[in-house]
Amino acid sequence: MSQPATQMTLEALRSVPLFASLDDDAARDLRSLLSDKRVPQNTRLFRHGDNGDAMYLIESGRVRISLHDEDEQEVILAELAQGDFFGEMSLIDGRQRSADAKVIEDAQLAILSRDVFLSFVRSNPDVALEMLSALTDRLRRTDDLLRSRVSRNANEEEKARLTLTGTLRCASIG
Repeated sequence: MSQPATQMTLEALRSVPLFASLDDDAARDLRSLLSDKRVPQNTRLFRHGDNGDAMYLIESGRVRISLHDEDEQEVILAELAQGDFFGEMSLIDGRQRSADAKVIEDAQLAILSRDVFLSFVRSNPDVALEMLSALTDRLRRTDDLLRSRVSRNANEEEKARLTLTGTLRCASIG
């Protein structure tokens, strides 16, 4: 059940990097456009590939952002809490979700629909610049995660190769 968000303060809204530069009038305008939703733990908000039509701001609780690799193993991209936001990529480009989002601790979410957001950004171009900066930060963190994972996999393969070489050498000596 959605209703107008009245709990989120202007300071809380500005704690989202995307909206940090908003003046009071713009922040009040944006706050009035949000809908508020309480979501219980273990609720899947969306899956990779779902159509994206909204961005979420976390007022309380925790949300896990993840995807599954080729081996169907879950790769956790982020665990988000109060003041964090997610879903912004689909909000901007209207394309499918790039990851899964699941509530892992009862959450109070403020939701911004794509149509409302696009209208707001057109009248507040500074928001677009802030969003680009926030997206760049997220991309850098994702790059670091992937770099770490690729490096770890390469190290594991090298260790396995060396172990196999050592085993074969021992077998040929005996």
